Amino acid sequence: MISNPLSTSLIRAIKNHGHPLWGAVLVGVLVWIMLVLGVWIAPVWDEQGMLNSIQQKHSLYQLLQWIWLESRPYRPFSNTLSYPILYGIQDKALAWQVMRGINTLVLLLATVVYFSFLQQQRRLSPSHKTIIIFVLLFSPAMLMVASWGPNLFDAWSYLFIAIGLWSLGRNKYVIATLCFSLSFFCKEISILIFPFLLYWWLNGKIKVRPYIAINIALLLAFTLYMLLRSRVIELGGSTDIHSFDVSKLHHAFYLYVSTMWQQSIASIPYLGWCITGIMFWQLRTSWPALLGGALLIIASAVLYQNMLHLGTAPIIAHTVFQPRLYLIPGVLLLVIILLHSRSLWIPLLLLIPLQISGLIWHFMYYHQFQTAYKHIEQKALNQKRPLHILGQPGTQFSIWNTSRLSYTVWLPSNAPSHLQMDYQLLNSTGQLVALPKATTD
Repeated sequence: MISNPLSTSLIRAIKNHGHPLWGAVLVGVLVWIMLVLGVWIAPVWDEQGMLNSIQQKHSLYQLLQWIWLESRPYRPFSNTLSYPILYGIQDKALAWQVMRGINTLVLLLATVVYFSFLQQQRRLSPSHKTIIIFVLLFSPAMLMVASWGPNLFDAWSYLFIAIGLWSLGRNKYVIATLCFSLSFFCKEISILIFPFLLYWWLNGKIKVRPYIAINIALLLAFTLYMLLRSRVIELGGSTDIHSFDVSKLHHAFYLYVSTMWQQSIASIPYLGWCITGIMFWQLRTSWPALLGGALLIIASAVLYQNMLHLGTAPIIAHTVFQPRLYLIPGVLLLVIILLHSRSLWIPLLLLIPLQISGLIWHFMYYHQFQTAYKHIEQKALNQKRPLHILGQPGTQFSIWNTSRLSYTVWLPSNAPSHLQMDYQLLNSTGQLVALPKATTD
Protein backbone atom coordinates (compact mmCIF):
# COMPACT_ATOMS: atom_id res chain seq x y z
CA MET A 1 0.00 0.00 0.00
CA ILE A 2 2.90 2.40 0.81
CA SER A 3 4.95 3.23 -2.28
CA ASN A 4 8.72 3.72 -2.33
CA PRO A 5 8.45 7.54 -2.53
CA LEU A 6 6.28 7.49 0.60
CA SER A 7 8.77 5.25 2.40
CA THR A 8 11.56 7.67 1.47
CA SER A 9 9.51 10.61 2.68
CA LEU A 10 8.80 8.89 6.00
CA ILE A 11 12.49 8.28 6.56
CA ARG A 12 13.24 11.93 5.83
CA ALA A 13 10.44 12.97 8.17
CA ILE A 14 11.95 11.17 11.15
CA LYS A 15 15.62 11.87 10.40
CA ASN A 16 17.27 15.26 10.70
CA HIS A 17 20.84 14.58 11.72
CA GLY A 18 22.59 17.37 13.50
CA HIS A 19 19.54 18.89 15.17
CA PRO A 20 19.09 18.04 18.87
CA LEU A 21 15.31 18.55 18.83
CA TRP A 22 14.83 15.18 17.16
CA GLY A 23 16.22 13.57 20.27
CA ALA A 24 13.36 15.24 22.13
CA VAL A 25 10.93 13.75 19.60
CA LEU A 26 12.25 10.26 20.30
CA VAL A 27 11.92 10.83 24.04
CA GLY A 28 8.40 12.15 23.49
CA VAL A 29 7.37 9.06 21.53
CA LEU A 30 8.76 6.81 24.26
CA VAL A 31 6.91 8.83 26.92
CA TRP A 32 3.70 8.50 24.91
CA ILE A 33 4.14 4.74 24.65
CA MET A 34 4.70 4.52 28.41
CA LEU A 35 1.60 6.63 28.96
CA VAL A 36 -0.45 4.24 26.80
CA LEU A 37 0.98 1.19 28.60
CA GLY A 38 -0.03 2.85 31.87
CA VAL A 39 -3.69 2.18 31.05
CA TRP A 40 -3.25 -1.38 29.83
CA ILE A 41 -4.85 -2.67 32.99
CA ALA A 42 -7.73 -5.00 32.13
CA PRO A 43 -10.01 -5.92 29.21
CA VAL A 44 -13.13 -3.77 29.43
CA TRP A 45 -16.54 -3.23 27.90
CA ASP A 46 -16.69 -4.28 24.21
CA GLU A 47 -13.19 -5.75 24.30
CA GLN A 48 -14.57 -8.77 26.10
CA GLY A 49 -17.48 -9.29 23.72
CA MET A 50 -15.24 -8.77 20.71
CA LEU A 51 -12.74 -11.44 21.75
CA ASN A 52 -15.54 -13.82 22.75
CA SER A 53 -17.12 -13.46 19.30
CA ILE A 54 -13.81 -13.93 17.47
CA GLN A 55 -12.75 -17.03 19.38
CA GLN A 56 -16.16 -18.69 19.02
CA LYS A 57 -15.59 -19.08 15.28
CA HIS A 58 -14.57 -22.59 14.17
CA SER A 59 -12.37 -21.53 11.27
CA LEU A 60 -10.75 -18.52 9.69
CA TYR A 61 -13.20 -18.78 6.78
CA GLN A 62 -16.15 -18.65 9.19
CA LEU A 63 -14.58 -15.65 10.88
CA LEU A 64 -14.20 -13.76 7.60
CA GLN A 65 -17.71 -14.71 6.55
CA TRP A 66 -19.06 -13.34 9.83
CA ILE A 67 -17.02 -10.14 9.45
CA TRP A 68 -18.43 -9.34 5.99
CA LEU A 69 -21.96 -10.69 6.36
CA GLU A 70 -23.01 -10.43 10.01
CA SER A 71 -20.78 -8.46 12.39
CA ARG A 72 -22.05 -5.32 14.11
CA PRO A 73 -21.08 -2.53 13.99
CA TYR A 74 -20.35 -3.08 10.32
CA ARG A 75 -16.70 -2.10 9.73
CA PRO A 76 -15.51 -5.07 7.64
CA PHE A 77 -12.12 -3.97 6.35
CA SER A 78 -10.67 -2.87 9.69
CA ASN A 79 -11.97 -6.12 11.20
CA THR A 80 -10.37 -8.12 8.40
CA LEU A 81 -7.01 -6.51 9.15
CA SER A 82 -7.12 -7.20 12.91
CA TYR A 83 -9.46 -10.09 13.74
CA PRO A 84 -7.49 -12.90 12.03
CA ILE A 85 -4.45 -11.99 14.14
CA LEU A 86 -6.55 -12.19 17.31
CA TYR A 87 -8.18 -15.41 16.12
CA GLY A 88 -4.78 -17.08 16.10
CA ILE A 89 -4.16 -16.21 19.76
CA GLN A 90 -5.97 -18.66 21.99
CA ASP A 91 -4.89 -17.01 25.23
CA LYS A 92 -7.51 -14.29 25.79
CA ALA A 93 -5.37 -12.68 28.49
CA LEU A 94 -2.75 -12.07 25.81
CA ALA A 95 -5.20 -11.35 22.97
CA TRP A 96 -6.64 -8.15 24.48
CA GLN A 97 -3.12 -6.75 24.87
CA VAL A 98 -2.24 -7.67 21.30
CA MET A 99 -5.47 -5.96 20.19
CA ARG A 100 -4.37 -2.76 21.88
CA GLY A 101 -0.83 -3.19 20.58
CA ILE A 102 -2.08 -3.31 16.98
CA ASN A 103 -3.92 -0.02 17.51
CA THR A 104 -0.83 1.59 19.02
CA LEU A 105 1.43 0.59 16.12
CA VAL A 106 -1.13 1.69 13.51
CA LEU A 107 -1.48 5.08 15.21
CA LEU A 108 2.28 5.63 15.34
CA LEU A 109 2.62 4.82 11.64
CA ALA A 110 -0.33 7.07 10.76
CA THR A 111 1.12 9.95 12.81
CA VAL A 112 4.36 9.76 10.84
CA VAL A 113 2.37 9.86 7.59
CA TYR A 114 0.28 12.86 8.70
CA PHE A 115 3.45 14.65 9.74
CA SER A 116 5.04 13.83 6.38
CA PHE A 117 1.98 15.27 4.62
CA LEU A 118 2.22 18.51 6.62
CA GLN A 119 5.91 18.81 5.88
CA GLN A 120 5.16 18.14 2.21
CA GLN A 121 2.73 21.07 2.09
CA ARG A 122 4.41 23.68 4.28
CA ARG A 123 7.97 24.56 5.15
CA LEU A 124 8.47 23.85 8.86
CA SER A 125 11.28 24.80 11.18
CA PRO A 126 12.82 22.05 13.36
CA SER A 127 11.11 23.45 16.44
CA HIS A 128 7.75 23.49 14.64
CA LYS A 129 8.25 19.88 13.55
CA THR A 130 8.94 18.75 17.09
CA ILE A 131 5.93 20.47 18.62
CA ILE A 132 3.61 19.31 15.83
CA ILE A 133 4.53 15.70 16.53
CA PHE A 134 3.82 16.26 20.24
CA VAL A 135 0.44 17.81 19.42
CA LEU A 136 -0.44 14.90 17.14
CA LEU A 137 0.49 12.30 19.77
CA PHE A 138 -0.40 13.76 23.15
CA SER A 139 -4.16 14.03 22.93
CA PRO A 140 -6.93 12.19 24.79
CA ALA A 141 -8.11 10.83 21.43
CA MET A 142 -4.77 9.16 20.71
CA LEU A 143 -4.59 7.74 24.23
CA MET A 144 -8.09 6.28 24.02
CA VAL A 145 -7.73 4.76 20.56
CA ALA A 146 -4.39 3.18 21.45
CA SER A 147 -5.58 1.75 24.75
CA TRP A 148 -8.98 0.26 23.90
CA GLY A 149 -9.19 -2.62 21.44
CA PRO A 150 -12.52 -1.85 19.72
CA ASN A 151 -11.02 1.46 18.58
CA LEU A 152 -9.29 -0.52 15.85
CA PHE A 153 -12.00 0.95 13.57
CA ASP A 154 -10.73 4.46 14.28
CA ALA A 155 -7.07 3.47 14.08
CA TRP A 156 -7.28 1.86 10.64
CA SER A 157 -9.49 4.67 9.27
CA TYR A 158 -6.95 7.15 10.60
CA LEU A 159 -4.11 5.36 8.79
CA PHE A 160 -5.85 5.03 5.42
CA ILE A 161 -6.92 8.68 5.47
CA ALA A 162 -3.33 9.64 6.30
CA ILE A 163 -1.93 7.68 3.35
CA GLY A 164 -4.69 9.09 1.16
CA LEU A 165 -3.79 12.66 2.11
CA TRP A 166 -0.11 12.04 1.49
CA SER A 167 -0.96 10.60 -1.94
CA LEU A 168 -3.31 13.50 -2.66
CA GLY A 169 -0.52 15.94 -1.91
CA ARG A 170 1.72 14.09 -4.39
CA ASN A 171 -1.03 14.11 -7.05
CA LYS A 172 -1.24 10.32 -6.87
CA TYR A 173 -5.01 10.38 -7.27
CA VAL A 174 -5.60 6.67 -7.85
CA ILE A 175 -3.82 5.70 -4.63
CA ALA A 176 -5.59 8.50 -2.72
CA THR A 177 -8.99 7.36 -4.01
CA LEU A 178 -8.26 3.75 -3.11
CA CYS A 179 -7.15 4.66 0.43
CA PHE A 180 -10.12 6.91 1.09
CA SER A 181 -12.44 4.20 -0.25
CA LEU A 182 -10.91 1.60 2.07
CA SER A 183 -11.33 3.98 5.00
CA PHE A 184 -15.12 3.92 4.43
CA PHE A 185 -15.04 0.18 5.10
CA CYS A 186 -13.16 0.83 8.34
CA LYS A 187 -15.53 3.39 9.87
CA GLU A 188 -18.32 5.70 8.70
CA ILE A 189 -16.62 8.83 10.06
CA SER A 190 -14.33 8.63 7.01
CA ILE A 191 -16.99 10.51 5.02
CA LEU A 192 -15.39 13.64 6.50
CA ILE A 193 -12.97 13.33 3.61
CA PHE A 194 -15.63 14.89 1.37
CA PRO A 195 -15.58 18.35 3.05
CA PHE A 196 -11.79 18.14 3.19
CA LEU A 197 -11.61 17.43 -0.55
CA LEU A 198 -13.91 20.40 -1.18
CA TYR A 199 -11.50 22.61 0.76
CA TRP A 200 -8.57 21.11 -1.16
CA TRP A 201 -10.17 21.97 -4.49
CA LEU A 202 -11.29 25.47 -3.48
CA ASN A 203 -7.75 26.11 -2.26
CA GLY A 204 -6.44 25.38 -5.76
CA LYS A 205 -4.59 22.20 -4.78
CA ILE A 206 -6.38 20.02 -7.31
CA LYS A 207 -7.91 20.69 -10.72
CA VAL A 208 -11.59 20.30 -11.49
CA ARG A 209 -11.43 17.07 -13.50
CA PRO A 210 -9.49 14.94 -11.00
CA TYR A 211 -11.55 16.46 -8.18
CA ILE A 212 -14.81 15.39 -9.83
CA ALA A 213 -13.39 11.96 -10.72
CA ILE A 214 -12.24 11.31 -7.15
CA ASN A 215 -15.60 12.36 -5.73
CA ILE A 216 -17.55 10.16 -8.14
CA ALA A 217 -15.35 7.17 -7.33
CA LEU A 218 -15.67 7.82 -3.59
CA LEU A 219 -19.44 8.20 -3.81
CA LEU A 220 -19.63 4.84 -5.58
CA ALA A 221 -17.41 3.25 -2.93
CA PHE A 222 -19.45 4.75 -0.10
CA THR A 223 -22.70 3.65 -1.75
CA LEU A 224 -21.35 0.11 -2.02
CA TYR A 225 -20.38 0.21 1.66
CA MET A 226 -23.84 1.43 2.69
CA LEU A 227 -25.54 -1.25 0.59
CA LEU A 228 -23.47 -3.96 2.27
CA ARG A 229 -24.05 -2.35 5.65
CA SER A 230 -27.83 -2.19 5.12
CA ARG A 231 -27.89 -5.99 4.76
CA VAL A 232 -26.70 -6.20 8.37
CA ILE A 233 -27.89 -2.96 9.98
CA GLU A 234 -30.99 -1.00 9.01
CA LEU A 235 -29.98 2.62 8.58
CA GLY A 236 -31.47 4.59 11.46
CA GLY A 237 -33.13 1.46 12.83
CA SER A 238 -33.07 0.12 16.36
CA THR A 239 -29.82 -1.74 15.70
CA ASP A 240 -28.04 1.31 14.31
CA ILE A 241 -25.49 3.11 16.47
CA HIS A 242 -27.58 6.16 17.28
CA SER A 243 -30.52 8.13 16.03
CA PHE A 244 -30.70 11.64 14.58
CA ASP A 245 -33.01 14.40 15.73
CA VAL A 246 -32.98 17.59 13.67
CA SER A 247 -34.45 19.60 16.55
CA LYS A 248 -31.38 18.78 18.69
CA LEU A 249 -28.67 19.58 16.14
CA HIS A 250 -27.95 22.97 17.68
CA HIS A 251 -27.22 21.27 21.00
CA ALA A 252 -24.96 18.72 19.27
CA PHE A 253 -23.07 21.59 17.63
CA TYR A 254 -22.68 23.36 20.98
CA LEU A 255 -21.34 20.20 22.64
CA TYR A 256 -18.89 19.45 19.86
CA VAL A 257 -17.32 22.90 19.77
CA SER A 258 -17.24 22.99 23.59
CA THR A 259 -15.30 19.73 23.83
CA MET A 260 -13.26 19.31 20.65
CA TRP A 261 -10.04 20.94 21.88
CA GLN A 262 -9.76 19.33 25.32
CA GLN A 263 -11.48 16.18 24.00
CA SER A 264 -12.93 15.42 27.40
CA ILE A 265 -16.25 15.46 29.22
CA ALA A 266 -14.48 17.77 31.69
CA SER A 267 -13.95 20.45 29.01
CA ILE A 268 -14.64 24.12 29.74
CA PRO A 269 -17.41 25.07 27.25
CA TYR A 270 -16.74 28.78 26.78
CA LEU A 271 -13.01 28.15 26.53
CA GLY A 272 -13.68 25.77 23.65
CA TRP A 273 -15.69 28.40 21.81
CA CYS A 274 -13.06 31.07 22.50
CA ILE A 275 -10.25 28.89 21.14
CA THR A 276 -12.34 28.10 18.06
CA GLY A 277 -12.75 31.82 17.44
CA ILE A 278 -8.98 32.38 17.72
CA MET A 279 -8.25 29.47 15.39
CA PHE A 280 -10.65 30.75 12.77
CA TRP A 281 -9.21 34.25 13.13
CA GLN A 282 -5.86 32.74 12.14
CA LEU A 283 -7.50 31.44 8.96
CA ARG A 284 -9.09 34.74 8.00
CA THR A 285 -6.93 35.22 4.88
CA SER A 286 -8.14 31.94 3.34
CA TRP A 287 -11.87 31.58 2.79
CA PRO A 288 -11.48 27.95 1.57
CA ALA A 289 -9.81 27.11 4.90
CA LEU A 290 -12.57 28.89 6.83
CA LEU A 291 -15.26 27.05 4.88
CA GLY A 292 -13.48 23.70 5.12
CA GLY A 293 -12.95 24.05 8.87
CA ALA A 294 -16.57 25.07 9.45
CA LEU A 295 -17.90 22.16 7.37
CA LEU A 296 -15.72 19.67 9.27
CA ILE A 297 -17.04 20.90 12.61
CA ILE A 298 -20.68 20.91 11.48
CA ALA A 299 -20.44 17.46 9.87
CA SER A 300 -18.72 16.01 12.96
CA ALA A 301 -21.39 17.44 15.24
CA VAL A 302 -24.14 15.91 13.07
CA LEU A 303 -22.45 12.50 12.86
CA TYR A 304 -21.80 12.39 16.61
CA GLN A 305 -25.20 13.66 17.71
CA ASN A 306 -26.34 12.01 20.96
CA MET A 307 -22.86 10.53 21.49
CA LEU A 308 -21.22 13.48 23.28
CA HIS A 309 -21.40 14.31 26.96
CA LEU A 310 -20.22 17.31 28.96
CA GLY A 311 -19.97 17.47 32.73
CA THR A 312 -19.76 14.82 35.41
CA ALA A 313 -20.27 11.12 34.66
CA PRO A 314 -20.13 7.82 36.52
CA ILE A 315 -16.85 5.91 36.62
CA ILE A 316 -18.46 2.93 34.87
CA ALA A 317 -20.09 4.47 31.79
CA HIS A 318 -19.65 4.81 28.03
CA THR A 319 -18.45 8.39 28.52
CA VAL A 320 -14.98 7.07 29.26
CA PHE A 321 -14.60 6.27 25.54
CA GLN A 322 -15.68 9.70 24.27
CA PRO A 323 -12.21 11.01 23.26
CA ARG A 324 -12.04 8.51 20.38
CA LEU A 325 -14.71 10.57 18.60
CA TYR A 326 -12.29 13.44 18.06
CA LEU A 327 -9.42 11.55 16.43
CA ILE A 328 -10.17 11.88 12.71
CA PRO A 329 -12.17 15.16 12.80
CA GLY A 330 -9.55 16.74 15.07
CA VAL A 331 -6.59 15.87 12.86
CA LEU A 332 -8.31 16.95 9.62
CA LEU A 333 -9.17 20.29 11.23
CA LEU A 334 -5.64 20.59 12.62
CA VAL A 335 -4.20 20.02 9.14
CA ILE A 336 -6.23 22.91 7.73
CA ILE A 337 -5.23 25.18 10.62
CA LEU A 338 -1.53 24.36 10.37
CA LEU A 339 -1.48 24.81 6.60
CA HIS A 340 -3.09 28.25 6.70
CA SER A 341 -2.42 29.81 10.11
CA ARG A 342 -0.45 33.03 9.71
CA SER A 343 1.59 32.11 12.77
CA LEU A 344 2.13 28.46 13.61
CA TRP A 345 3.05 29.28 17.20
CA ILE A 346 -0.38 30.65 18.09
CA PRO A 347 -2.43 27.46 17.38
CA LEU A 348 0.33 25.17 18.65
CA LEU A 349 0.82 26.97 21.95
CA LEU A 350 -2.95 27.19 22.46
CA LEU A 351 -3.45 23.48 21.78
CA ILE A 352 -0.69 22.15 24.02
CA PRO A 353 -2.14 23.18 27.42
CA LEU A 354 -5.68 22.29 26.33
CA GLN A 355 -4.75 18.81 25.12
CA ILE A 356 -2.43 18.10 28.04
CA SER A 357 -5.08 19.09 30.59
CA GLY A 358 -7.63 16.87 28.83
CA LEU A 359 -5.07 14.09 28.56
CA ILE A 360 -4.20 14.11 32.26
CA TRP A 361 -7.85 14.20 33.33
CA HIS A 362 -8.86 11.42 30.96
CA PHE A 363 -5.87 9.27 31.86
CA MET A 364 -7.06 9.30 35.47
CA TYR A 365 -10.69 8.66 34.45
CA TYR A 366 -9.80 5.70 32.25
CA HIS A 367 -7.39 4.39 34.89
CA GLN A 368 -10.23 4.37 37.46
CA PHE A 369 -12.55 2.67 34.97
CA GLN A 370 -10.10 -0.16 34.28
CA THR A 371 -9.09 -0.48 37.91
CA ALA A 372 -12.72 -1.32 38.71
CA TYR A 373 -12.55 -4.16 36.17
CA LYS A 374 -9.21 -5.28 37.63
CA HIS A 375 -10.87 -5.45 41.03
CA ILE A 376 -13.54 -7.72 39.54
CA GLU A 377 -10.80 -9.94 38.13
CA GLN A 378 -9.15 -10.21 41.55
CA LYS A 379 -12.46 -11.20 43.11
CA ALA A 380 -13.06 -13.76 40.35
CA LEU A 381 -9.63 -15.32 40.88
CA ASN A 382 -10.61 -16.17 44.44
CA GLN A 383 -13.73 -18.04 43.36
CA LYS A 384 -13.95 -21.71 42.51
CA ARG A 385 -16.98 -20.97 40.36
CA PRO A 386 -18.04 -18.21 37.95
CA LEU A 387 -18.56 -14.85 39.65
CA HIS A 388 -21.92 -13.16 38.97
CA ILE A 389 -22.10 -9.38 39.29
CA LEU A 390 -25.21 -7.23 38.98
CA GLY A 391 -24.59 -3.98 37.17
CA GLN A 392 -26.66 -0.82 37.36
CA PRO A 393 -28.50 0.89 34.48
CA GLY A 394 -25.80 2.35 32.26
CA THR A 395 -23.38 -0.56 32.54
CA GLN A 396 -22.93 -3.10 29.80
CA PHE A 397 -23.36 -6.83 29.86
CA SER A 398 -19.94 -8.50 29.73
CA ILE A 399 -18.52 -11.93 30.23
CA TRP A 400 -14.90 -12.96 30.68
CA ASN A 401 -13.79 -16.58 30.80
CA THR A 402 -10.19 -17.76 30.80
CA SER A 403 -8.42 -20.80 32.20
CA ARG A 404 -7.83 -18.87 35.42
CA LEU A 405 -10.95 -16.81 36.03
CA SER A 406 -14.57 -16.44 35.04
CA TYR A 407 -17.02 -13.63 35.69
CA THR A 408 -20.14 -12.10 34.21
CA VAL A 409 -21.51 -8.60 34.68
CA TRP A 410 -25.28 -8.78 34.22
CA LEU A 411 -27.62 -5.97 33.28
CA PRO A 412 -30.57 -5.55 35.66
CA SER A 413 -32.90 -6.20 32.73
CA ASN A 414 -31.48 -9.60 31.81
CA ALA A 415 -30.05 -10.99 35.05
CA PRO A 416 -31.34 -14.60 35.35
CA SER A 417 -33.64 -15.02 38.34
CA HIS A 418 -32.23 -18.45 39.13
CA LEU A 419 -28.68 -17.13 39.60
CA GLN A 420 -27.41 -15.78 42.89
CA MET A 421 -25.66 -12.45 42.31
CA ASP A 422 -22.45 -12.16 44.32
CA TYR A 423 -21.83 -8.42 44.06
CA GLN A 424 -23.37 -5.25 42.72
CA LEU A 425 -21.17 -2.97 40.62
CA LEU A 426 -21.80 0.69 41.48
CA ASN A 427 -21.54 3.04 38.50
CA SER A 428 -20.77 6.07 40.60
CA THR A 429 -17.67 4.67 42.34
CA GLY A 430 -16.77 1.46 40.54
CA GLN A 431 -16.98 -0.39 43.84
CA LEU A 432 -18.27 -3.92 44.34
CA VAL A 433 -20.89 -4.28 47.06
CA ALA A 434 -21.45 -7.80 48.41
CA LEU A 435 -25.04 -8.93 48.08
CA PRO A 436 -26.74 -11.03 50.76
CA LYS A 437 -26.90 -14.73 50.05
CA ALA A 438 -30.31 -16.24 49.48
CA THR A 439 -31.50 -18.37 52.39
CA THR A 440 -33.41 -21.59 52.13
CA ASP A 441 -35.99 -22.76 54.64
